[in-house]
Amino acid sequence: MKKHTYRQIDVNNINWTKIRAQAENRDLHFCVDVAKQKFVGLLVTADSEIICLLKWTHPQDTLGLVERLCNGLGVARLEVVMEPSGTYGDVLRWQFTKRGIPVYRVGTKPVHDRAESYDGVPSLHDSKAAHIIAELHREGHSALWQETPAEQRNLRGLTAELEIQQQLHRANLNRLSALMARYYPELECVVDLSSISVLTLLSQYGTPSEIVIHEEDAATLLEKVGGYFLKTDKRLAILQSAHDSLGVPCVPGEQGQIKALAKDLLRTHQASMEVEKHMAQALKADEGMTNMADVTGKVTCIVLAAILGDLKKYANAASLLKALGLNLRERSSGKHQGQLKITKRGSGKARFYLYWLVMRLVQHDQVIKTWYERKVARDGGRFKGRALIAVMRKVVKGLWHVARGEKFDSSKLFNLA
Repeated sequence: MKKHTYRQIDVNNINWTKIRAQAENRDLHFCVDVAKQKFVGLLVTADSEIICLLKWTHPQDTLGLVERLCNGLGVARLEVVMEPSGTYGDVLRWQFTKRGIPVYRVGTKPVHDRAESYDGVPSLHDSKAAHIIAELHREGHSALWQETPAEQRNLRGLTAELEIQQQLHRANLNRLSALMARYYPELECVVDLSSISVLTLLSQYGTPSEIVIHEEDAATLLEKVGGYFLKTDKRLAILQSAHDSLGVPCVPGEQGQIKALAKDLLRTHQASMEVEKHMAQALKADEGMTNMADVTGKVTCIVLAAILGDLKKYANAASLLKALGLNLRERSSGKHQGQLKITKRGSGKARFYLYWLVMRLVQHDQVIKTWYERKVARDGGRFKGRALIAVMRKVVKGLWHVARGEKFDSSKLFNLA
């Protein structure tokens, strides 16, 4: 097997005149191993002649390098090839894309799998990865990197923002619950701690002793915030629980902590409502998403659209299953017959939301519920999770048709005959 030498040259020390003489009027591939700052790129011709293995610091040296490659070498055609590495390569990709240079992507797993067969050594480092990327691209194992549409990027931003607010809300609600167990244990026995009325009360007074001192004002506040939904007997029970509290008395700093948590919970609740409002507006602008939201719910619909894009772009339901990691795989050899399992190659977040969608459908859709119960019974009462995955796969196939304007009909997906 041929021995490979990986010698990097700093971009600031390169003889560009020599590089131009080798690359002029030729098709050139620039194959990049992406990092946060220390990038490595291989300049190689389309017929596999290695010109230079260079390194540079991003973003300090990036613009000069891009300008040099695009305008200073006189190449016939330049193609850039990269691995998807989170967000680290996005700036470089954008700089080439806006100059009209095609950018291709090579999957991280093919690069990893090629490590030993490339040079007989199982190690993998930046320089070697750049060479492997070049080889995979030359063999046709790359795909043109498609820019994410602005609409999908907007949905991704909304889902990320909602997730941030909800995570903060859950974390602070748990913190507040722990404090209530010490200072006001009776409150959660009377009303849910996530109630806006309760959070407003705690943000104003913090402790049961303060509620007792300002009982009339507290009663007025509960009536104003709770309105029709907080019944009189519930309001009286909350006020009485403050009188009866066995909790540890708070010092001023602890009271301030409770108030701060309650205020932040109100803020994150309001922020989540605002994000969901923007999500609803995005749904109205797309008829296909509106139809899907009738099946999945607004948030799940937005999450799926943010991750998968327009479902109409998938050629068939099987390709949608594959994108979600719900296609099946098997590992069998000789006498060993492996079990069918889903690949889980797609987005885990999308499967998470689909899982809860399926849980709701199993409870509320009679056709799906009956099919699920029969499936569990056939498996001897075990493997309920496996039955849920089977339901999920069928529901996804139905969503593919819904995206094309058809009505969701569970009787077409689940045969009860």
